[in-house]
Amino acid sequence: MKQLKHWLLALLIIPALAIGFTACGGDDEDDDEPTSSNSLVGYWLRHHSDVYDGFYFASDGSGWEFEYVPSLGNPPYGWTISWKQSDSTLRIVDETSDNKFYDTYSITYLDEDTMILKMDGTTYSYQRVTKSQLPFSISDIEWDD
Repeated sequence: MKQLKHWLLALLIIPALAIGFTACGGDDEDDDEPTSSNSLVGYWLRHHSDVYDGFYFASDGSGWEFEYVPSLGNPPYGWTISWKQSDSTLRIVDETSDNKFYDTYSITYLDEDTMILKMDGTTYSYQRVTKSQLPFSISDIEWDD
């Protein structure tokens, strides 16, 4: 009878362990590939020389782009955009332009903190930031209508 209890216990434990280990499998996603368009949502900042530029991507495909050069003493400059990600391609449309000017980037790397874009042989590296980490206040932006 004691052996039967051990066998029954083993029959319960072994499948539970197998299910537990299987459930943990497959967590090793390829970090070089964007997993969804939502991974772009948020503020992205690039700082080079004395220039700050970047994007805000909203989850509905809208957003804005900005440029700020503190040494010039001018306020940050911003314009509204729409955006769409398809696999490793990012298309950004300048919504303030009459002719709907757009840029198409290749997303060469994307994770929680870093986005690397490439267009026409030039690479652009952006860091994810919070609104409070931007080098200016959003209320200071001079908007292009």
